[in-house]
Amino acid sequence: MRFDPIIIVDDVVCYNFVKAQREYNKKRKKKEQIKIVIYKNKKDDKPTHTFLVKTNQDFTNVYLHICHIICIKIDNLKTFLYNEEMNDAIRRKKEEELEFFKKCEKEAEELYIQYVIENEMQKEESDMTFVSLLQDPYDYEEYDFYTPTDIIYMTFHLAQYDREHGRTLDDFGDLLNENGEMDVTYIIDRYEKCFDVNLRQKRHQKNVDTYVKLNKDNPYIVNRILKNRDAYNNLHKAKAINKGMNIS
Repeated sequence: MRFDPIIIVDDVVCYNFVKAQREYNKKRKKKEQIKIVIYKNKKDDKPTHTFLVKTNQDFTNVYLHICHIICIKIDNLKTFLYNEEMNDAIRRKKEEELEFFKKCEKEAEELYIQYVIENEMQKEESDMTFVSLLQDPYDYEEYDFYTPTDIIYMTFHLAQYDREHGRTLDDFGDLLNENGEMDVTYIIDRYEKCFDVNLRQKRHQKNVDTYVKLNKDNPYIVNRILKNRDAYNNLHKAKAINKGMNIS
């Protein structure tokens, strides 16, 4: 699920997540309530969601605030369905409403994660390992589901491997394609033949453990990292089985 949004903060139109957050920060100091209108994609004719956000609550991040609003709505609907007697028609309507807000909850979580990624990438020294753990592994399908930090890691270890086996820097031309750029397909193929997949699997898990610990108080980030870890491992396990590689 990837959005190319328009986010309107009161009367200010924002074309990215970070700008919308900045506008929210400005307005929350002056107003008791802010209207947030979200178009998931710039081509949409109608807004996907509209929220009235009260600024007297302890939320400095607009996306976390939206997640909170939806969670409260879901909890209230669950309580109502569990405790109240109602006819079948009303129950069906409330159950449909609950399913709708569960879908909204997933979309709100995605908005927040995309904000975190965008905000990190705009930093002067962005942490691309953190970004790659948050991004969907399928985003890297063209690179056999390896992330850019994986490719850099493989290149470094291939250079070390070659040096240990008597090669010099003059021999590293085969890491480049005909345009003088890194030949990612060659690097992946040769790395997998030299090291199998064990080294990469251990490194990826180490990164997951590190960033889960760093973000232990943020369930949205932790859940996304772990979810992507599972998808990442499954993709590479399937690829390794197809290539007859050792995955243990």
